[in-house]
Amino acid sequence: MEVKTGRVGESVVSATHGWVVGHMQSGLGQTTAVEVKLWRYDSQPDYPRKAFHGTEFIVIYGGILKISLGKDGECQDIILRGENQDYVVLGPGITKQVFVFKAPAFGVTVRWPSDPNLNQVFK
Repeated sequence: MEVKTGRVGESVVSATHGWVVGHMQSGLGQTTAVEVKLWRYDSQPDYPRKAFHGTEFIVIYGGILKISLGKDGECQDIILRGENQDYVVLGPGITKQVFVFKAPAFGVTVRWPSDPNLNQVFK
């Protein structure tokens, strides 16, 4: 029987920065179908503007995030509140930048497919 267990606190400070399932893992957590990140921000992270060229789901369980989105000249800011357990689903190619409005902020991100070539970081 294959089983993998872990702790969120250890995962978020690991070499994969909270990614517990996806192409970046080995063993049972390795897959190219999907990637799962457990995240916690105690302050504003160094989070540059990014675009994921797959589909992305983000749910927040604590704190408040503002996520600035953009695509094809359109811009939109959304607020996710942990007290409401808000979530968002982003289509392929939407740029995003995350800002912590209330810490600690914590939740889960799921992206599909899992491919390192689909994540674009803007400097």
